Amino acid sequence: MTSRSVVVTPPIDHLVDEPTRELMRGAIADNGGDEVFFLGRIDADGRLSEAVVAARGHATAAPAILSRAAGFDCALHNHPNGDLRPSEADLDVASALGNEGLAFYIVDNALETCRVVVPHVPPKPAVPLDDAEIEQILGPDGPLAQRLDGYEARPEQVEMARAVARAFVSGQILLVEAGTGTGKSLAYLVPAVLWAVRRAEKLVASTATINLQEQLIGKDIPLLRGEGLPEFRSTLIKGRGNYLSKRRAEEARVQARDLFDHDGDREALERALRWADQTATGDRSEVPHPPPAVVWERLESTSDNCLRARCPTYGTCHYFGAREGAAAAHLLVANHHLLFSDLAIKQQTGDFSAAAVLPAFRHLVLDEAHHVEDTASSHFGARVTSGGLRQQLGRLVGSRRRNRGVLPALLKRCARTQDPDVQRAVRLIEEETLPAHAAAVGSLDSDLRAVVEAVMSALPASQRQKSERRVRLRPSPDSETLWDALEKPLKRLGGRIAAVASPLGRAAGALEGHGDEAAREKLIGAALDLRSAERRLVGARTAISAFLQRQDTENVRWIELRRRRRGSRLLEGDDVSLHLAPLEVGPLLRAAVFERVHAAVLSSATLAVGGSFAYVKRRLGLDDLPEGRVTELVLGASFDYASNCALGIPTDLPEPSEPGYAEAVEAAVLETVRRSRGRAFVLFTSFALLRRVHDAIAPTLHAEGLVPLRQGDQGRTALLERFRREQGAVLFGTDSFWEGVDVKGDALSVVIITRLPFRVPDEPLWQARAEALSRRGGDPFMELTVPQAVLKFRQGFGRLIRSRSDRGAILLLDRRVVTRGYGRAFLRSLPEGVPVEDGPLHEVLDSLGPLISASA
Repeated sequence: MTSRSVVVTPPIDHLVDEPTRELMRGAIADNGGDEVFFLGRIDADGRLSEAVVAARGHATAAPAILSRAAGFDCALHNHPNGDLRPSEADLDVASALGNEGLAFYIVDNALETCRVVVPHVPPKPAVPLDDAEIEQILGPDGPLAQRLDGYEARPEQVEMARAVARAFVSGQILLVEAGTGTGKSLAYLVPAVLWAVRRAEKLVASTATINLQEQLIGKDIPLLRGEGLPEFRSTLIKGRGNYLSKRRAEEARVQARDLFDHDGDREALERALRWADQTATGDRSEVPHPPPAVVWERLESTSDNCLRARCPTYGTCHYFGAREGAAAAHLLVANHHLLFSDLAIKQQTGDFSAAAVLPAFRHLVLDEAHHVEDTASSHFGARVTSGGLRQQLGRLVGSRRRNRGVLPALLKRCARTQDPDVQRAVRLIEEETLPAHAAAVGSLDSDLRAVVEAVMSALPASQRQKSERRVRLRPSPDSETLWDALEKPLKRLGGRIAAVASPLGRAAGALEGHGDEAAREKLIGAALDLRSAERRLVGARTAISAFLQRQDTENVRWIELRRRRRGSRLLEGDDVSLHLAPLEVGPLLRAAVFERVHAAVLSSATLAVGGSFAYVKRRLGLDDLPEGRVTELVLGASFDYASNCALGIPTDLPEPSEPGYAEAVEAAVLETVRRSRGRAFVLFTSFALLRRVHDAIAPTLHAEGLVPLRQGDQGRTALLERFRREQGAVLFGTDSFWEGVDVKGDALSVVIITRLPFRVPDEPLWQARAEALSRRGGDPFMELTVPQAVLKFRQGFGRLIRSRSDRGAILLLDRRVVTRGYGRAFLRSLPEGVPVEDGPLHEVLDSLGPLISASA
């Protein structure tokens, strides 16, 4: 009896996860079933969790692009005939890649069987990051000191870097508060780079603001390159919609006259297309004259409109080029919105090892972490707006000219095609979609009016005339009347949207099933447009359905009404938006983030309340992690606050709820900026009070040679530039100027905080969370409202001292901080050593005089 050797291979689901297998199947099918050469990355569980197409071939061979293998863990390709034995050429490639540390697999077209030619060898555990090495890098004689003039070694920075390194090595969640002057970005970047390079792993650093993101990319990361530091690859991750699709740009060029109602939109398209012909990156931020949203939507890369390997421009695609850069990078810089979009997708699919918006990662830095709860709440919820629905319907058929839009453009393209499949698509559009679209557009305003009437009837009379009105829907008998009034128009609206979406999907299917391959390729873009429109409408319909779930107690629902505007002009009617957000985001964050990653660092200048992380741990779901998983670090002040700063609290002003408060604020602001000769931020919690105070004293400021600058009159960046440049500037700002604003030197000497920054008590999500805490026996004011306000107050306080040489004062025009018991929480959260002066306004200003006067 003769015997045959049998090759035993592990089950393919042990080697390649299902989303990656699906992606590869699609790429192979797109190549007509012929060979495709892939490069991929293997996760900590030993499975291929992402793959990119490196080359496409014919029935028996594909190019092996070895030069592109850097940063990947595995190369693999398919054998269309199902015989997975390696050829001589395969063995040559496997040898070359194996010597570089890459695994090499061969698979069948269905991705049901895998032949392991070179197995994956996990990297050896890295030597724990050494404290001495970190101290040397950040120290006075290290590589950073040699590259940066005036570099100052800071003990707080080294202490934070060592704590970050320990968290990475031990697999912990580190909460770290590090004030201005610590150099916290370098404190986490140095151990992050060392860890990612030595472990050959990805690490994501996420920020809340564009300013910090630009600082990381433009300043801090370049400092870490060069002699004395390991070589590493980094990239800025942007959402797919930031990239130009070359194929869609060409389609828009041809169809411009059929797509847009307005001449201005066509002119904007022409300018964007001139840029498209020259750009090397396809990044929207580089467009000299950014096009309006309606134009960019015809040019952007989206998953709904992507042909992937079938696209004629796939090899030079801007988005996939950026994605390949991300796949090869050690350090990925993102923002919180992008991060939570990624996590929301992974949560929906249940696969956290796959690449969604971001590649798979196991190590995370969340800088500006005080924003995490609010950002996560918006991404784990849902939102539908009247403006968004109008835009989606208007994209299909123009609102001004009914012969403009996606559907008329498609019908025009199909007019001369007699193919039965194409004609079936035409009939579906003409006989079902267009009538359903007309019915949806015709009933949209009446349905929205019914929603507005229901909301208005539920509001107290005192709130009905406000420009912004909100009403919350509770799962309780008290809300039954409102639920009943809303359910009929919203269900009708959802049904109208579904009636438009359904034939769109069937028409797309007819075009996709078109028998003539050459004709099908010409119409594939149109089919994708229909699929994209269908998905967006189905998404809106699903969100409306979720909003109407009366008995759901895990989410909070509310409706907002805003006066419609075009520029400064009010329009007829209201914009309506439906909102749904999780009541508690902590459990979602714990499941989607903290239980999934190996280690995470949450960093901010304001993360603790009175030196304790109890509030943030409770809000972010960290309390329920195993003991020892969460570690904490609060770093002391880096600046000499005792000598260079003081807090003044006038006690002779009315409280914010008392008569005469606004007039007292006007007088106090005017007197203060006269003494400081401008050089002041005036921070408000309400735009109404900002407008009143500014308008009351601006003429006097002008007459005295000072320069009042009001938020809203110019963009944030332009206002800051004017503030830094002009003598005697006084900037009146609300929320966006409480943080992320950096004015060093003599240009800023006083920050006036008009009142303690408590959240609006009737904000629906905040109100629902307070009620839930009360039901559990807690104190919502002391456990929720005060801690949040303390963090916000500390952000406003932090605008003043931005460097070791800065001097100045904070003036708080809210005496509750010294007359109410909760005020101690605010005062305890000040940097150590800050002098506090309270008393009548004139006495307080006299005390602060040496710090704020123009001659100081």
